[in-house]
Amino acid sequence: MLFRSYFVYDLIALAEERFLVGTSHGMFLLVEGQWQPYSEREELINGYFLDLHRMPDGTLLFGTSDAGVFIQRGDQLEHIDKERGLSDNSVLGITADESGRIYLTTNKGVNVLSREARSEEHTSELQSH
Repeated sequence: MLFRSYFVYDLIALAEERFLVGTSHGMFLLVEGQWQPYSEREELINGYFLDLHRMPDGTLLFGTSDAGVFIQRGDQLEHIDKERGLSDNSVLGITADESGRIYLTTNKGVNVLSREARSEEHTSELQSH
């Protein structure tokens, strides 16, 4: 078994018989019973992924233990961390509301990321509460 020495923290369904798994040693796909690395990107191979979330539009969010959150839209990967406005780099939980605001829980509070804030800067509307 692939995960015998890994901690598995979250799993989300991407499609029928296709799952994304967040572990203490990166992210993996489970496709028709076969495990494979999710990505060849270094930050997604070696990360410690605590929470995964899929938005209605297919955007994927990956919360990490020490590197903030990654937001994937198609082939584009954005990274938001403490340097870009998060209250802490440990993202313990991710959820969203109907208007598209994303709520990130960290060791130091709740962060709200509005749709307008998700841009090249990542800081203009990122709020810590």
